[in-house]
Amino acid sequence: MYRYMKERQSDVERESMKMKCNKSQMVTLTMWKIFMALVLLLAQALVMPVTLAHQHSMSGGGGGGGGGTGAATGHNGEVSMGMGMGMGMGMGLGMGLGAVGSGLGKDAHVKTKDIDAVEGKSVSLPCPIAEPLHDVYMVLWFRDNAGIPLYSFDVRDNMAIEQPRHWSAPEVFGSRAKFHFDSQPATLEIKDIKRHDQGIYRCRVDFRTAQTQSFRFNLSVIILPEQPLILDRWGRQLNGTQLGPKQEGDDIVITCRVVGGRPQPQVRWLVNGLLVDNQNEHNSGDVIENRLLWPSVQRNDLNSVFTCQALNTQLDKPKEKSFILDMHLKPLTVKILDPPSSMIADRRYEVTCESSGSRPNAIITWYKGKRQLRRTKDDISKNSTRSELSFVPTTDDDGKSITCRAENPNVNGLYLETMWKLNVVYPPLVTLRLGSTLTPDDIKEGDDVYFECHVQSNPQWRKLLWLHNGIHLEHNTSARVIRSNQSLVLQKITKHYAGNYACSAINDEGETVSNQLPLRVKYTPVCKHADRVILIGASKDETVEVVCEIQADPPPRAAAFPFLPL
Repeated sequence: MYRYMKERQSDVERESMKMKCNKSQMVTLTMWKIFMALVLLLAQALVMPVTLAHQHSMSGGGGGGGGGTGAATGHNGEVSMGMGMGMGMGMGLGMGLGAVGSGLGKDAHVKTKDIDAVEGKSVSLPCPIAEPLHDVYMVLWFRDNAGIPLYSFDVRDNMAIEQPRHWSAPEVFGSRAKFHFDSQPATLEIKDIKRHDQGIYRCRVDFRTAQTQSFRFNLSVIILPEQPLILDRWGRQLNGTQLGPKQEGDDIVITCRVVGGRPQPQVRWLVNGLLVDNQNEHNSGDVIENRLLWPSVQRNDLNSVFTCQALNTQLDKPKEKSFILDMHLKPLTVKILDPPSSMIADRRYEVTCESSGSRPNAIITWYKGKRQLRRTKDDISKNSTRSELSFVPTTDDDGKSITCRAENPNVNGLYLETMWKLNVVYPPLVTLRLGSTLTPDDIKEGDDVYFECHVQSNPQWRKLLWLHNGIHLEHNTSARVIRSNQSLVLQKITKHYAGNYACSAINDEGETVSNQLPLRVKYTPVCKHADRVILIGASKDETVEVVCEIQADPPPRAAAFPFLPL
């Protein structure tokens, strides 16, 4: 076509040199030259007719006397097909030029709509075709200022609207694009969006009889940022999903680092789903950081979820990294469960101590005084620790304390303990002793003697008995036998007070008799039968054996037999 237009221009110039015309003819010739020059410039800029004819098999109508395939441009230099008007190629191009001019002017006033798409996802560019749909001739899609369409929807050649021809430029979208004419509105679906797909897209709808429609879209391709990295206060990367373990009162200092993203992402911190910090604090190139300070963590912060999010679009989920806070916690409670109010001496008991609130579970130890008790059995559950102590209390344990201590070895120097004072019951422990001022071997008739009965018992003894040679002694002042509390006093004793003494104590647990304590009473010798007169007869010069039984303590060394005449 370009060669044809060049030849036409040469013919016109030769004809003008031969013509001799008046002034009005010269004006007409000048306007014709200007017109042909414009057509030539347009033909130089457009090489599309041959290309488009090859790609789309677009054919123009036959015009009178040599009208054949014709092409024209419209809407910012887009190539379209025109029909010959029976005036040859020159007239066809003239008509096409008119279409170009009107298309450019019209497209300049088409409003551009912004559409966002995420790299790797799909997007649908709408083309809201107005009625009548059955009159649609062709739908062309263009990008930026290109005059060559990248996609066409063709229903020419009397084709049914349900059986169109689709064509997608392989170097642009290829099989990634598909035009959906029957959707409301009609859309060009583009799959697997690439970052270089960003640009201005135009949809042009040609009708058989109605006016052409145009729509413009500014497609922005959003590039998601990389997955966030979490750094501790020393810049070391944290892996896994656990943060800590921390102790109560510790500060949490963590930094979220995000690389890349278009547009620049917002980096923010959420704790348990609530926004706590959305200020980007550091920006170096395509690296964005947000440092979170969470001061003095408390027990109720355990298992809190710290989440860093990087987001630069509402079209996709934000990139995020979450950590769950783990903590070492001291015990909250420790108690001995249902300790017995009293225990019988020398009987085995099992007592349980329970502690809760520690993380990890508390370690429980038992003490009696300062001595650790080791006969224990532990039961560890999710929320508590139980320890069972098995022990046999003795009478000496009465009044002592058992301590249960719960501690978390990961929390230095902090523990809880509870104490239980033992009440050990037992029958009386009874011991009889001679008065401390007396010497057992120096007691003689006429002396005063006293005994002390020492009783240890729980509960307190309620009755005390005294025994002499197994016989109960009662208080008798006339007999000079006096009982006073836990003492027995014998005044001006005689030899008859000698013998075995004991005391007996009684409480609710039983009766106990003390040891037997012998009492020795020294006295002068006496005849055993001094109250009797024995007559012995004998002949003269007869030898007579006379027995004299003498009682004395200590035993007598000699005995005399005075002769008493009748």
